[in-house]
Amino acid sequence: MKKIDLIGVWYIQEMEMWDEDYFNMEVQAHVTINDDRSGSFQFGLVSGYFQGEMHDYPEIGERMEFTWEGNDENDEAFGFGWVKRNSIIGIEGEIRFHGGDNSKFMATKKELNASLQVYDIKNRDDRIAAIIQEKSLVVNPITLKKYLDFLKENVRLPIQITGIDSDFTYSDYKDKTPLGDDKFEIIEFETDVENCSNLFVKVKRLNPEGGIFSLQLYEFKTTNTKTIEHQILKDYSIWIDENL
Repeated sequence: MKKIDLIGVWYIQEMEMWDEDYFNMEVQAHVTINDDRSGSFQFGLVSGYFQGEMHDYPEIGERMEFTWEGNDENDEAFGFGWVKRNSIIGIEGEIRFHGGDNSKFMATKKELNASLQVYDIKNRDDRIAAIIQEKSLVVNPITLKKYLDFLKENVRLPIQITGIDSDFTYSDYKDKTPLGDDKFEIIEFETDVENCSNLFVKVKRLNPEGGIFSLQLYEFKTTNTKTIEHQILKDYSIWIDENL
C-alpha cells in the first residue's frame, strides 16, 4: 500500500449477508493479515486460511486478492476473496464461497485511534489544519501543543528514525555530535512548547557511537516508509518547514 499496509488484525464491523449476532457468535469476527500476505479469518461458524497477492487496477485501485480454504461448521469450504483499505483506520473486502454465498464486509483495527481519521483528508494543509484546529496553519505554543497531543496519541514509542538530510550535521552535543545519516530511536516526546518554535524529542543513537540527544523532531523521518507514523512525521516536518 502507498501509505500504510494491510498487516494486522482487523475486526469485522459489518457483513453484507449476516448480522452481528451471527458473525460474532463464537469470537469477535476478524481478519488477520501477515507481512507475507498470508492470513486467516473467522466469523460465525466459518474459519479459513488464505494466501494473497497484491493487484493494482486503474478503476478500483490497489487491493489484495486471495484464495482460501477452511471450514463452514463441520464441512470443508474454500473460495476466493479480496481486501483493500477504505480509510486510514479501516478495510473493506469480500469473502466468496465456491459454489455458495458471497459477502462483503467492513473491518477496523482496534489499536488505531479515531483521531487518525484526519488522514482520510487528501489535502495536506487541510489535514494539518484539522490536527491543530487552526486554518491559518500558524506555528505557536497552542498549535504545537495540539500537534504534540496528536503525536503522543498516534506514534508509538520507541520508533526508529533517521535524518531527512543525510549530509546534515546537528549542533555539537557534548563530545558526540549526531549526524543526519545516523539511526536513532525516539524514546520520549519533550513536552515544553512554551519556549520553543517547534517540538523536540529525546532520541537514542543506535550507531556504535551511542548517545542520548534532545533534537528537533522536524529534521527526522521514520526508517520504515510504509507506515502511518512515517506520514504523520512527514506532515509535521512540512508544517514546520513551511510555516516557521
